[in-house]
Amino acid sequence: MDWEEHHKEMIFIEEVLNRVPFDKLFNPKFRGYPMQRLMYIRKALDKYGELWVISAIIEGSVGYHTYESAKNMLEYVLESRFWLCERTSCIFDGDASLEIAHDIYHFEKLMERDPERVRRIMEFVKRLEKLSWEQAVAVSLMYPTIPI
Repeated sequence: MDWEEHHKEMIFIEEVLNRVPFDKLFNPKFRGYPMQRLMYIRKALDKYGELWVISAIIEGSVGYHTYESAKNMLEYVLESRFWLCERTSCIFDGDASLEIAHDIYHFEKLMERDPERVRRIMEFVKRLEKLSWEQAVAVSLMYPTIPI
């Protein structure tokens, strides 16, 4: 995709997102607007990058997701494939796009309040990529008590 096409697509995404009632975009009880949530996720990926979105998912899940599971979840959602885990099922009524959009939104709010903390979280998450499965699970279990 060349720059002009990308720019037109981003303008379209902005227009669509501006028409969606905000409370319905992130409300687990409201099942509408899945395409708009997907656009919101893609916009965040373009704006912040994959590491930022994966960090948002891990922080939003308070460490429930490992680096690998967060990355897999993101890929599944972007490919419109089915993803389900306990967090998605119980909190977000089985809607993984809603889960990711929710995590992105709250990570953006954290970034407004404390950009230094977001930077530290991203540095921490970047180190998680290299861990074995056993190590990743151990960190996941300790995540809520790790001072980042």
